[in-house]
Amino acid sequence: MRLLEMSEDAVADWDAIIHKNVRSKDGQDAGNVDAIEGNTVVITSEGDRQEYNIPKSEIDGFNGAEVSLKIPFGELKKYKV
Repeated sequence: MRLLEMSEDAVADWDAIIHKNVRSKDGQDAGNVDAIEGNTVVITSEGDRQEYNIPKSEIDGFNGAEVSLKIPFGELKKYKV
């Protein structure tokens, strides 16, 4: 059985995810989308206000309320600004 990979267009309207909650692959709250900059989604965490620049290729999808990532919470630090 072959799995289809998500294209870069995991989100139909990238601007629609601005100010939406973001959840990591392992279900943890990763923060909120602050902006879309080119091929990058800027996420700011709650509380400690850490900023991450996540490539669009690491976005799994958007269900209308929440953005889901392809990466677990522990890998966010790779994208910390």
